[in-house]
Amino acid sequence: MEIRMLGLQELSLALDLVREVFEQDIAPSYREEGIEKFREYICYEDMSRRFQTRELYFFGAFEGEKLLGVLAGSQSGIGIWHKL
Repeated sequence: MEIRMLGLQELSLALDLVREVFEQDIAPSYREEGIEKFREYICYEDMSRRFQTRELYFFGAFEGEKLLGVLAGSQSGIGIWHKL
């Protein structure tokens, strides 16, 4: 397994994984308002801006070419999403 910092061209793939994990594993315990807030938070436009200004850093865990996990970090904390 390789873990490395993601490039901007991989951000969309990373956000897809984050959405998938959220919808399957986390969203069922959230109220609809919380689900919508999270969806708004991880929109590509906002995440790409934050990525490019280095407010957020994204790392990916890869098995070959397949992205299995994402870690996003900033000065205020981290978030980790992975497929089981």
